[in-house]
Amino acid sequence: LGFAYAGSGNGDVQEVLVPLVADGSQPFEIQAMAAYALSLVHCGTCNEDASEAAMMCLMDKSPEQLAEPCARYLILSLGILFMGAQDKADTLIEATKALPPTVSKYTQVVVMSCAYAASGNVVMVQQLFQMVAEREDDDDGTKDKPEDAPAAAAPDDGEDAPADASGAAAAGSSGGKKVEPLNYKAAAVMGIGAIAIGEDLGQSMARRAVLHALLSKEDAKTSGRRGVPLALALLNISDPQMPVVDNLSKLSHDTDTATAQAASLAIGIVSAGSNNARVATTLRNLTGYYSKDTTNDHVFVVRLAQALLSMGKGHITLSPRFGDNMATSRVGLAGVMTLCHSALDMKNTLLDKYHYMVYSVCLSANPRMLLTVDENLEPVQTQVRVGQAVDTVTLPGKPKTITGFQTHQTPVLVSVGERAELVPGKYKPAGSFLEGVCIVLPKEEATHESAAE
Repeated sequence: LGFAYAGSGNGDVQEVLVPLVADGSQPFEIQAMAAYALSLVHCGTCNEDASEAAMMCLMDKSPEQLAEPCARYLILSLGILFMGAQDKADTLIEATKALPPTVSKYTQVVVMSCAYAASGNVVMVQQLFQMVAEREDDDDGTKDKPEDAPAAAAPDDGEDAPADASGAAAAGSSGGKKVEPLNYKAAAVMGIGAIAIGEDLGQSMARRAVLHALLSKEDAKTSGRRGVPLALALLNISDPQMPVVDNLSKLSHDTDTATAQAASLAIGIVSAGSNNARVATTLRNLTGYYSKDTTNDHVFVVRLAQALLSMGKGHITLSPRFGDNMATSRVGLAGVMTLCHSALDMKNTLLDKYHYMVYSVCLSANPRMLLTVDENLEPVQTQVRVGQAVDTVTLPGKPKTITGFQTHQTPVLVSVGERAELVPGKYKPAGSFLEGVCIVLPKEEATHESAAE
């Protein structure tokens, strides 16, 4: 239901799903998936009923239940509901501080990164960098000192302190059993990539900046290391730039298994639908490298990346950007972020019983070719010029918008960084941009319509 009605705001679907989320007698897995499906239907609408049901569900659960893998999708549902909402999410971000300490910061980071996704907001990027850089023994240990002093003060080992300090409150409520908090630093690194999608300069800066998270001496389970390949993937969705692919190729041989698997999947997201020959060679080499893996988990991830590479035989892209890269599809971005958040705990999600969450990329799939149709949506063959896009902002007169172009008959593939324009003839485009499925009108009709307006 979530995938079928994504972004529609359908009230009938809401009536079916909200009772499932609010019903505490249902299995936690059902509640989490219902909340996720509901968030897709109301993506970016800040729906009050859906957000209240998801938040109450989170507050009612014990730390042990919130340690289950499906809890990630319940938390992500809150972020998707406020996708691109920016300031409207401030109240929810404050409310997340009342959640159990094992998920409080993770939820805060996810909502913040989704709310400001594709905005290029520098202040939010700086806040997330501060979260990645902070030490938890200076943060959670001092906050929870009155009630958790014995548990938080015991370890004095620097690197071992974060897990003990942040899990102290959870351990107290679970009868001595220690519950590991969710790794919010990896989510913060990934959030930096999601926020910087908005514009080119911010993307190139974030691309270099997130690599600093690799220098952390903390354990990979509690540092931002596992989020680096996924942040690079979000910054280059279906745009296989070779420096990025080379960095991901190095990370795919990382000593930390989760980081290596995330990097392998990230190569697939970066090259999705491109059929890039060099990336295909890299993935084939990875298959051979991990062929002796007894669990076959890593081989499965590499095969998944190969499938994304050849998606739609090179006719489909996962990029949520459209309108000549001036707008972002919230539903499309939600689909890619679902896959990336699943990859933060791949062992318990995509490689376990939540393998079907790979289909979330269907929300982001868009045609990479230009297909012209008439007003009856019947295909029409026209001549178009396809070349490298030129930034004409601030240039006087009527400068050329493309350079080094070639003339083709539609349908034609338009690669990343390219732009298409119609050759003057008997057709005129009905819209401002030529991408995907584009309606064209005969010149005479177009003239009459403009005169009538």
